[in-house]
Order: sequence, then C-alpha cells, then structure tokens
Amino acid sequence: FFAGAWTKEEILHATSQWSPSQVPHYLMMAGVVLTALYMTRQVIFVFLGSRRTAAGHAHESPWVMTLPLIVLAVCTVGLSIVFTPAWPWFEHYLMGETAPFEIGRLIQPMLFVSAVLVAAGIALGWWMYQGATDSLERRLPGLFRFLENRMWLDELYDRTVLALAQMAANFADWMDRHFWDGIVSSAAGASRVLGSAARSLDEHGINHGADEASARTRGFGSAIARRHSGQIHTYLGAIALGLLALLLLYGWLA
Repeated sequence: FFAGAWTKEEILHATSQWSPSQVPHYLMMAGVVLTALYMTRQVIFVFLGSRRTAAGHAHESPWVMTLPLIVLAVCTVGLSIVFTPAWPWFEHYLMGETAPFEIGRLIQPMLFVSAVLVAAGIALGWWMYQGATDSLERRLPGLFRFLENRMWLDELYDRTVLALAQMAANFADWMDRHFWDGIVSSAAGASRVLGSAARSLDEHGINHGADEASARTRGFGSAIARRHSGQIHTYLGAIALGLLALLLLYGWLA
C-alpha cells in the first residue's frame, strides 16, 4: 500500500496497454499473487507461531542495524506520497513540470484488480502456512525439495557456465604458455640472430670498407699534397718536361 505498491501498479498498467502481447501482463498478475503469498509466508514464519529454531533466543540487533531499517521504513511510507498516481510529484519533477493533483486517478480498474490479487495471495498464504509445518512440504514433498534447492540452478550453473569458463581459462592458459610463448620466443630469437648478423655486417663489412676507402683516399690525398709545393717555377718546369715528353712521343710515332 506504499511506495513499492505504486511502482508495481505502474508496471501493471503499462503491461495492460502493451499491444504486441498480453502475456507479460498475465505474468505480472501472477507475480503479484506470488509476492503477496511469499511475503505472508515470511511474516507467519518470522512473527507468528512457535519458535522453530535456536534463533528464538536471539536478541534485537544494535542501533547500527535497526536505525537504517527505520529510515528505510519511513522513506517507504513517506515517498509513497510523491509516487502516488494522484500526485506524481517526483515523475513530473524529473521532467521539469508541475505535478497536478487528481484524486480521480486513484479510482482505476487496475488498482482494484491488483488489490484483489494481493488479497488472494495473502489469503492463500495464510491458508497454506498457518500450520506448524509447510503445507507444500506436507502435500507435495518432491516439489518442495525442488524449490528448496532453488530448482538446482546453482548446480546447473556450476556444471555448465562455470565448467565451460574453467575449460576456456585452462585452454587459454595452455595456449599462452605453449603456443603464444613459443611464437614470441621464436620471433625474439630470430630478431636476435638478424640483429647479430646486421651488426657483424655493419662492423666488419660496411664500416671496415668505408674506413679502408677513407684511409686510402687520405693516403692518396697526402701523396698528391706532398707533390704540390706551391712554387710556380716548379710547376712550369713540370709543364716543360711534359711538353718535351709529348714532342718526343710525337716524333717517335711520326
């Protein structure tokens, strides 16, 4: 009858107007009955009847736990005022509008249908669980065990999703250790070999050849430089000797 109920009513109202299918609406209506049923069962088992376990001797929790529960309870009741369809203040506040107050919006067929469903769930829960034992356990023990064990969904999840995830993790670990590591190590080894070959070629081939060529060029340049004294008469004498040599060659050939 408070904040949680109004949100439920909005979902019921929305699913009732969903044109593609009415199946979600009927599932929601069944959920309303089941919610009222198991909440009634919880209230009966916790607050009514005789003590069933040693928890009956438990003391109240300290304020560090009860105070937040009190705050939540006050908010649940208080916020129902701004969540009610008669004055949907919070919804219009988020849209930047002023919320109108229309008491007539509380009189809707879906609200009465929901109230009937809730009453049916409470009545069914009271009829089933007012005894000392769970009536479902007494009448349908197989179904009770099935539900008590959470339909074995945890075990199914462990043997399917978790098992497949573990297999995938093991396979990935094996691939990482024996396949990808091998490829990376081989690529690193090949890179080291190529690097060593390139360094050897650079040091003993290219560098040695360039150094040798440079040394020979420097030696040739030094030899040529020694032949140039800068004396003009020396150059003229060399030219005269060259001309004389050419004349003798020409005469000999003629």
